[in-house]
Amino acid sequence: MINIRNASSADLEAISRLHIESAQQTFAHILPQNYLFEKMPTELRLSWQERLVNPSRSEQHLVLVAETASREICGLLAVGFDDKDPWGAFIHTLHVDATQHRRGIARRLLIKAVAQFPNSYTEKGVHLLVYEQNLNARAVYERLGGVVKERMGRSAYSDLPIYSLRYVWSSLSAFRWQA
Repeated sequence: MINIRNASSADLEAISRLHIESAQQTFAHILPQNYLFEKMPTELRLSWQERLVNPSRSEQHLVLVAETASREICGLLAVGFDDKDPWGAFIHTLHVDATQHRRGIARRLLIKAVAQFPNSYTEKGVHLLVYEQNLNARAVYERLGGVVKERMGRSAYSDLPIYSLRYVWSSLSAFRWQA
């Protein structure tokens, strides 16, 4: 059984570990190995430290985790809310442990997150960025009704032609929850 709940500062290490391991596996064929194994772990740990332990008062965000019956964190979703963002709420992190793929955890995280969006975001859009080569994630977003609105330039992490796609849902009702 999987439980979805709001993250707390006590989850810092487990969240960091899941995000790092998942990103290293998911992006192994996309991003340079030196970035994935040398720079990224430190960047992600610091980022989660800021979000969970020392949150900025100017950034409103929601962080959810999925945990197994044995209370191991196996999924993670983080959404940022910025009234100035023309696309609406920004899903900046969505990762599920590889051993838990294809069990509906990403969908359940999204459903729980949307239910907690501030009232002012009910009719605003939702968006996220995904590497063009990340075909598995793209398939999930397309099943959920996401539409590619733009292709963005090269990644800052590589000289290779690594592009990101912006998936957009025009409102919360645009999600196809039964996908």
